[in-house]
Amino acid sequence: MSTLAVALTGNPNTGKSTIFNELTGARQKIGNWPGVTVDKKVGYTRYKDRAISIVDLPGTYSVNARSPEEKIVIDYLMNNKLDLVVDVVDSTNLERNLFLTVQLLEKGIPLLIDLNMSDEAQRRGVNIDLKKMEEMLGMPVVQTVGRSSKSTKKLLDVFTSTVMSNYEISPQVKAHIAKVKEIQQSNLSESEQQEKIIEARYALIDQIMEAAVDMRNVGQSTSEKFDRFLANGVLALPIFLAILYAVFQIT
Repeated sequence: MSTLAVALTGNPNTGKSTIFNELTGARQKIGNWPGVTVDKKVGYTRYKDRAISIVDLPGTYSVNARSPEEKIVIDYLMNNKLDLVVDVVDSTNLERNLFLTVQLLEKGIPLLIDLNMSDEAQRRGVNIDLKKMEEMLGMPVVQTVGRSSKSTKKLLDVFTSTVMSNYEISPQVKAHIAKVKEIQQSNLSESEQQEKIIEARYALIDQIMEAAVDMRNVGQSTSEKFDRFLANGVLALPIFLAILYAVFQIT
């Protein structure tokens, strides 16, 4: 059986590299991409008698090929035969992360959407309907927690069982791509076209969020609530005095 070729992509700080490390362990080769000093990370693992090769692509917010990282990502995804492209998304910051997702779908790249940091999103009151998310994108969706052996096994199960040819972009994504092509063929200036395309992307993201994400119970994380409590102007002085008293008693 041939080696399963997998690429991980996504925004910076989504836990993508943590997932890569959990999947591959010490079985990694680290070098540079040709012509640049950006790290090239390739790892290997085996699961259910299937060899899996995994590339950790540089984190990027866009694939406009304006920076070395953006060019590396889009060139690799467009010019290599891959079984799976895993788009690692920060579940606590869906709107920003889905911007890259939409761009990749515009390029005709099938995606396995990995909603990472799902535990933190749930703590903040962000509830994501995976079935609705899949319907809105037409792509498979999975939830993970980066540093979790359970999530690692879940991903490996998904890697070895998912056939991307069984999936097709949703009617909503098809309509969006048609809209983008219409804008690109218009008589608008390049800057005006880009502005309209960005607006169209966020319009699609708004549709996805409305259909698949419930944020009615969104609050702050425990650490943010604690910071907010400590920063309370009325309580700041009493807290400071209490800390001084405690230190004095200890010493």
